[in-house]
Amino acid sequence: MAHSATAAPILGTNADGSASAESARGLLLTVLGEFARPGDSVAWTQTLVTLLGGLGVKDKAVRQALSRMERPDWLERRRQGRSVRWVLGDELSDQLEGGGSRIYRFGQERTEWDGSWLLIVPGGQATDRGTEFRLARALRWIGCGPAHRGMWVCPWMDRQPAVIDALNVHGLGADTGVSLFQSRLVGHGTHTDLVSGAWDLDSLSDQYGMFLNRFEDVDGATLGTFEAAVELVELVHQWRKFPLMDPELPEELLPADWAGHRAAELFASNRSALLPRATQWWVEAEA
Repeated sequence: MAHSATAAPILGTNADGSASAESARGLLLTVLGEFARPGDSVAWTQTLVTLLGGLGVKDKAVRQALSRMERPDWLERRRQGRSVRWVLGDELSDQLEGGGSRIYRFGQERTEWDGSWLLIVPGGQATDRGTEFRLARALRWIGCGPAHRGMWVCPWMDRQPAVIDALNVHGLGADTGVSLFQSRLVGHGTHTDLVSGAWDLDSLSDQYGMFLNRFEDVDGATLGTFEAAVELVELVHQWRKFPLMDPELPEELLPADWAGHRAAELFASNRSALLPRATQWWVEAEA
């Protein structure tokens, strides 16, 4: 079936405007999380090629991304005649479910803050740069920010179990000297100073502004099913970066009229409007 949708702008492109390998993989994970995992956890190659083509990803890049993701418990290839069916493994399904839950809930609730900070103090054990990068990404996903001399802070004490899990996964258990504290600011400095040192709220506000500009005029009711599917994938793909950037600070620590609140409302309303028609296209393409 031919489609005439204009390719939407995507995150991460090569000089010729095509998707980079990392962007192709990221978009593929978004598609699988939005459509395959909530359905029967399978997808035809051609369905994926068609949908990602609407986002500017070339056929070859899609197939390469699929091949690189093929491994036990992740993504399994099953050939049916000349066609290939991809089946989500348990590990990938669990990751997509956990990530999706965080992405969909992000920014949708506001919690009262008791003024406490979770402080993560490094131990003496040296780690390689790869481990440091992966741990930093995990801590940012939880809502932590880098403070002074390798310390990390988070305004939400209830995220302590997630922090402990992240430390253990990256080989930084209790025996490595890493310490967690519940802390309160009692003088010599302000919460504003602590926030500005750990997060760049001006840059984050600009990112939210670009998200609002991109999606605030989208009318899901006027789009065809394929166009709705393309728009939904880009909406979720653009939104999924914010849990890594935004710690969901308490209201007391945010600037007035915080753009993140408007962006979260827009994300939820647009996804709700796009999902039925986008799912219709997916079901018909997979039939």
